[in-house]
Amino acid sequence: MKMTKSKSLALLSLLACAVASCQNEDKKDDKKAGETNNVPEVTPPATQAGGLLNLKFAADSQTPGSGVGLVAQMWDFGNRLGLVDSAAVLGQSGIGKLKAAKYRVIDISLCASTDESNGDACVNGAELALYREKDVANDVYNTFVPSVAATYDGWTDFVDPTSTAKLAQDISYGTTNIAKYNKVIVHFYRSFKINAEVSLNDGRTAYTKSSTDFRDNGKTGLEVTYGNAAPDLLTSPSEDATLFLPSGGKTFYMQNPFEITAEDVAAQTAYKMVLAFDPDNLIKANQADPSGAFSGGFLEGQTDTTTGVRITAPFIEFAPVVAKSSETIMRDTYFLQFSGTNPYAVRLSLYYVKEDTTKAVRAVTSNFVYTSDSTQYLSYNPLAGIRGITLNDDGTYKVVQGAASYVAIPSFNRHGEGTTGAGTQTYCEGSYDATTGCNGTTKTVDYVSTWVSSEVVDAPK
Repeated sequence: MKMTKSKSLALLSLLACAVASCQNEDKKDDKKAGETNNVPEVTPPATQAGGLLNLKFAADSQTPGSGVGLVAQMWDFGNRLGLVDSAAVLGQSGIGKLKAAKYRVIDISLCASTDESNGDACVNGAELALYREKDVANDVYNTFVPSVAATYDGWTDFVDPTSTAKLAQDISYGTTNIAKYNKVIVHFYRSFKINAEVSLNDGRTAYTKSSTDFRDNGKTGLEVTYGNAAPDLLTSPSEDATLFLPSGGKTFYMQNPFEITAEDVAAQTAYKMVLAFDPDNLIKANQADPSGAFSGGFLEGQTDTTTGVRITAPFIEFAPVVAKSSETIMRDTYFLQFSGTNPYAVRLSLYYVKEDTTKAVRAVTSNFVYTSDSTQYLSYNPLAGIRGITLNDDGTYKVVQGAASYVAIPSFNRHGEGTTGAGTQTYCEGSYDATTGCNGTTKTVDYVSTWVSSEVVDAPK
């Protein structure tokens, strides 16, 4: 979208059309039986005299067949590379196998807060609202449980560009927004829908199902969790499964803070923010005893009541990238293969601006991937929560995780096309404190990194 300058902004410019009216229109002909047309109302951002920040979304799936030989195969291992030496049944969605990722977004904020004590909230700092669902109350958040969400049809499908385009809009900024912003906070409702095919390492394929058999952990409010039961996850085709996670707040850190200055306001500088994410291998699976699948204090995912195969899904991990509207946002992707007792891999994507000669990292995503040597189910991403990627004196990068600024990778080599690198990751078996360090045992695992690709995420229109 071409930005133009004017002395004042009398109207809010939206991309495509208004969110609510567009979603209603799209659902007229494809509404399923039992669904209601309950699309949320959206509160438009305030119009100000100043510049524009254009909000966009990008699902950066790897092009099938691209990458480097074995690396590309591992991403879809269930179809191409059997894990004959694995001690456990593991699974993940391959390239293009996540067919729908439907979430209901409460709000999106650009935040300048440095206070971490309130979790995923913007406090003690400037805040620029990028998206707001109108009149959200705590009772709505608490009552939007899977049984209600199963018949809801106002979702945003984040792997469908026509759906995310309805969240995209132009946000005007002015003198009240002059600040240096360092993170984006997104609040989701806790129920969501996933449609995926998940390749298992024993040659089978699991498919999400539209079951409405929801089992809870016997608690209420913010302590309740749900698991979805289905008898036929190994039968094609895949359907929309309604899932639930206990907390809908997510904070995404900008590796290179975005500053709105008085000069920007006066010049009405046009910016864009792309919330990019990596959908490949996002959905995971494992197998356990079905008799204990719905016991315990924490339930999640969808479980086959006959075989015990369980499919799990997270909230989306965004990489917030801000650039001028005239600039091109790029992504370099690396594949890190880790050794250790339970080998795994991480697909690390670094986002930067092409016109920036320093290629400073502005945002990052990391998706862990099972490999042919993986032996255990992982309930977490070992390289999640990256807070910072900073340049060392020797030209390598330090990768920092978590609020306590834990140095996960002390020296990452940002090597180029057709090359490989090597390094180590450190981790703490126990708690970690920024002052006292690791209150447990510090261990290291070696990795080999392979350059995969360099691709355009968003180019000027």
